[in-house]
Amino acid sequence: MKLTFFLIAVGLILLRLCYPQLEMWHNDREQGTMITKSDNYIEGIWWSGKIRLSDDEQSIAEISPGGHLKFRENDTMLRAESDLQGRISYTLKSGNEELPLNDSGRRFIARQIQKMIGLGFFGQERAERIYRQGGVTALLSEISRIKMEGAREPYLKLLFNSDSLTSPQRIELLQIIDRSDNPSEKQDFLKLFTPDQLRDSAVAQEWLHAVGQIGPSYIKKDLLVHYIDTGLTTDRFDTVLAIAIRFESPNDQQEVYQQLAGLPAIQVHDSVFVHPWLSAVGQIGPSYMKKDLLLHFLQPDSSRANGLPGGQFSAVLAVTGRFESPEDQKEILERLIGLPPTTDEEWSGLIRATGALQPDYIKTVLLLKIAPGMPRTDSLRAAYRISAKSIEGDMDYGKVIRAIE
Repeated sequence: MKLTFFLIAVGLILLRLCYPQLEMWHNDREQGTMITKSDNYIEGIWWSGKIRLSDDEQSIAEISPGGHLKFRENDTMLRAESDLQGRISYTLKSGNEELPLNDSGRRFIARQIQKMIGLGFFGQERAERIYRQGGVTALLSEISRIKMEGAREPYLKLLFNSDSLTSPQRIELLQIIDRSDNPSEKQDFLKLFTPDQLRDSAVAQEWLHAVGQIGPSYIKKDLLVHYIDTGLTTDRFDTVLAIAIRFESPNDQQEVYQQLAGLPAIQVHDSVFVHPWLSAVGQIGPSYMKKDLLLHFLQPDSSRANGLPGGQFSAVLAVTGRFESPEDQKEILERLIGLPPTTDEEWSGLIRATGALQPDYIKTVLLLKIAPGMPRTDSLRAAYRISAKSIEGDMDYGKVIRAIE
């Protein structure tokens, strides 16, 4: 019991060290609280009423009657209050000293305002003014000042609503988003990139890089599935596949691979795309997931009258051979028999794969399905007999052997 309490205490200490800041928000349009705390440090903003910053950002231009604004950083404090006529009064403290509202006091106010700006306060008003004065370039520059990621939203939204962003500016915007430690915020903003914007190869590559840096695989999966559905170009195929391979969730991988399987390049069996896709599918853990993806890939198609091209038959066999479930293997091998194989090498691989299966009844069923369509060459007959000899039951063995007599 003592050891348990000790371990819990150590865990809490480590958690505190790894995540020293706690950011608490409670706000609506004209009332809220924003606090950042860590050991021996507190920084916070409390406000009520509509507050307008001066154009030079050195003072408070207006607080609606009865409203207030308070900023505290440890033992430094600024409080601005508006009476019922809208007149603003200040309380300024540095440690235990109360400061007068002289030139020094006004410089103090200006410094505290800059700290609040860094926390993202005054965001909506500032973002609109900066955009009016300096356009996209000024907004991009300003975002780097904002320490609290959630407070960047007014600036980012204006950028996304702008129709004047160049490709380099979109890339810079993506790099800003990529630096966020908030996966949900990153997802929300990455979703705002349109298919037209992502047709730019450089922008798409930076977008995919940002997606790949997100932690939770379900977020990456949602972004990739939408991207594949609306605008994936063939030159980004390998990048998408490389991101999905690193997912920690097989279910999320399966969704992405299923979406990729619908691409025209895979539908027409282009081996440049099919082989990497099959390799990725083979790395998924549960065999039923691999089986479902392969069955989708091998679904009946009139264009497959000549079988699978470019070694794809053997690649499917290789993936199937790593299934842990013989029943799942049986489903894939039955589909391959129905294609059917087009070369002696493919027939031979199919026969050997069947002979390696257990239990015997699966092997028997499959060999009996292979026999009618198999070319009667000496080498294939020999391979068939070898697989048949692994059947222990005399009755099943006899049926299988008679099938090729």
